[in-house]
Amino acid sequence: AAEHLACALGANEVLTSLNLGDNEIGDEGAAHIARALKLNRTLTAIDLYKNGLGDAGAAHVAAALEVNSTLLSVDMAGNAIGAEPAGALRAAWGKRDRSKLIIN
Repeated sequence: AAEHLACALGANEVLTSLNLGDNEIGDEGAAHIARALKLNRTLTAIDLYKNGLGDAGAAHVAAALEVNSTLLSVDMAGNAIGAEPAGALRAAWGKRDRSKLIIN
C-alpha cells in the first residue's frame, strides 16, 4: 500500500499535508515514502507517528530530507529510532526556519 501511495505522492502537485500516523508502514514503507519525498515539492507537513519505523526507515527519511526543502513539519514520534539515525535526521533537517522535527 505504501508503494502505491508513494507513486501518487511523487507526482502530487496539490497536497500540502499528509497524516500517515499509526499505519505501521515499517521500514520498507518508509523507503517508498522517502523516494517520493525526494520528488515532491508541495508537501509541507508529514506525520509518520507510530509507524513501526526503525533505524533503516529513519535513514531513508533522512536521505529524503537532504533533498526535500519544502517540508516544514515532520513527526516521527512513537517509532524505534536509535541515537545515530536520529542525529542523521537532525543533520538532514538543517536550519529550516519556522519548522519542527519530532523524533521519539
